[in-house]
Amino acid sequence: IPGGNTYGNDPISRAGINTLVLSLIWASLAYILIGSNMVM
Repeated sequence: IPGGNTYGNDPISRAGINTLVLSLIWASLAYILIGSNMVM
């Protein structure tokens, strides 16, 4: 099946996944920082 194997090896797809993970991490960090600031 074309596209089934290339998904894991495609640099563009891998970069997209990395960007998504990084954005999720930054979003959670910002959420924690904003929440702690509101508590204080």
